[in-house]
Amino acid sequence: MKKNREPLLGSIAYRLNWFVERICAALVGIMVLIIWFGVVERYFLNLGFTWFDEQAMVACLGLSLAVVFIRYPAKLGTERHAIPWYDYALALLGMGGTVYFVLIFDSIAENPFAMRPKAFVIGLLLVPMVWEALRRTAGWSLTIVFSVFVAYGFVGHLMPGMLQGVEQKNIDLIAFLGTSEVALIGLPLKIIVLTVVLFIWMGQMLLHTGASEWFTDLSAAMMGRSRG
Repeated sequence: MKKNREPLLGSIAYRLNWFVERICAALVGIMVLIIWFGVVERYFLNLGFTWFDEQAMVACLGLSLAVVFIRYPAKLGTERHAIPWYDYALALLGMGGTVYFVLIFDSIAENPFAMRPKAFVIGLLLVPMVWEALRRTAGWSLTIVFSVFVAYGFVGHLMPGMLQGVEQKNIDLIAFLGTSEVALIGLPLKIIVLTVVLFIWMGQMLLHTGASEWFTDLSAAMMGRSRG
């Protein structure tokens, strides 16, 4: 009986991997298109469309969350033979929350105090999802470090001496963590979205078109006889 189940499980795993790879590739492709749209619109077309870098960052964050919840199982160190319903729900929730954030980003940037309740809802949604995505991809070590720093924001005012921080209301702190340009959508995410992703995309394009080999052969032909 066990031997009969192994080919069936292998077939299911193969089809699931094919399905997951196609979904992840489509999400990553959309991510690259979003980034290129911002670049082309800003420097070439100038259509007058208001598109902040932070909106592209938030959109790519939502797509990345969807990729993580579809690709990586909740239990670390296990293979995925089926995508459970809650991972589909988390993927859709992550994309939906970031789409909503993109749509109201202008209002939050212009009047963060009036938009504080909505920013709180966004933070309450995105911060735990980022925590879970980090746990699934990086393991517990980095997740614990992330958790300690987040917890410090809530209890920092209770710490002694130089470690004491300024007390913040929980609603304000959660809204800040989820929507501020120096928190979740800060400089690290900006570098990844606007620089790293484009470099990876360009490198893959050169690799698959054969241009990378052409540059290698050119440099070898020009300087192959020299040392260093």
